[in-house]
Amino acid sequence: MEKARELFGSQRMLVVANGPENESIRSVDYERFDRLCKILKAEGAQASWNFVDSIETLSSLLEMAKPSLVLSCVDHLPGKSWKRGEAVPQNLAKINVHDWFEKRHIAYVGSTPDVIELALSKSALKEKFIADGILTPEFLTCGSFDKIPGLTGAGLPPFPCIIKPLASGNSRGIADDSVVFDEASLHRKIGQVQDKYPNILIEQYLGIYPDFREFTCACIGNDAHRRIMPAEIVMKTPKAIPVVTNADKEGRRTAAIRIDDAYLRGQAVDFASRIFRSAGIRDYSRCDMVYAGDRFWAIEVNGQPMIPDDWFKACSENAGLSESQYLTGIFIAALERLHPDFRQEVEVRDEDRKK
Repeated sequence: MEKARELFGSQRMLVVANGPENESIRSVDYERFDRLCKILKAEGAQASWNFVDSIETLSSLLEMAKPSLVLSCVDHLPGKSWKRGEAVPQNLAKINVHDWFEKRHIAYVGSTPDVIELALSKSALKEKFIADGILTPEFLTCGSFDKIPGLTGAGLPPFPCIIKPLASGNSRGIADDSVVFDEASLHRKIGQVQDKYPNILIEQYLGIYPDFREFTCACIGNDAHRRIMPAEIVMKTPKAIPVVTNADKEGRRTAAIRIDDAYLRGQAVDFASRIFRSAGIRDYSRCDMVYAGDRFWAIEVNGQPMIPDDWFKACSENAGLSESQYLTGIFIAALERLHPDFRQEVEVRDEDRKK
C-alpha cells in the first residue's frame, strides 16, 4: 500500500477543459474542477486545472505545468486560438486531443484516439455493436437538408423515431418533440435540428414498449479489473413520452437510482460490459442503454465523460463508492495501465478503503 501511495502522491496531475460559453456555466465548471483537484490533492497528488481553447494554448500550458498525467475533458481542439464572435478562421480544423498526446508521448487518462472518434459517431458505434452481436435500435443517418426528400418508406426505421445529432453527446440537440410518429413530422424535425447539427441520426424509438426503462452505466478500470456500475434513469416528473433532454440533465430533473432487483442488475452489468468491450474504452466511460420488449438495447457510449458528473457520481454511489473514491479511481485506473507493477498495490488499497 505504501508503494501505491508513493506513486499516486508523486503525480503532477493536470485537468483541462473547454472554456465555457457563458458565465453561469463558467461558475459551475470552476466549482466542479476545483472540487476535483482538492480531492486529488487530499490523496497526496499535485493537481491543477485550466481552460484551454486551442492546441496552441494547451501546448503552452503543458510547457509550464509539466504534468506527469493529464485528464482532458475536451475531445477536439482547433490548432490556434481565435476570439469567439469573430469569423471562423479557414484553418480551424479540429485536432483529436488524445492523438496529439500520443504523438508527443504525453501520459493521459482515458481511451485511445480511435475509440474517441468511434464514440463520437453514433452510427459508426452502432455498426460496431451490430458486428459484435449487440442489440441496438434500427437507425438511419441523414446529411445535408437536400437529402431529406429521399427519406421515405422502407428506408426508414420503424415509427416512432427519435431524431438526434449524429455526433453530439449529453443529449444536446434532443428536445421533448424529438420523437416523431410520421414522415411529415420526421422531415420537419430534421429541418429544425439541422439548423445547428447538419448530420442527423434517425433511430427507432423504444419508449412505446410497456416495459420501457432507461439505464446508464459507469465503469472504472481496465480488462478484468474493470468495475461496472449501472443505474436506472428516472424523471423526477414523469413525461407522457419519456425523453431525457439536455435541459433535463442540466436542470437536474433526472435521477440515477440503484437497481434493486438483483437479477436485472446482473443483466445490466453483463450487457454494459459487452458494450464497453465492443467500443474498446479504456480507464473510464459511461454508456446508455434501454430495456424494452424484455431485453436490453445499446444506445450510445460516452467515451470521454465530463467529471465530476452527477450521473457518474450516482452510478458510483449506488455501487458503494464515495465521490472521492470514484474520482481518484479514474486516475488510479490510468496509473494501473501505465505502471503494471502498481496494480496489486491498488487492489490492496481498494480493499483497505472498504474496511
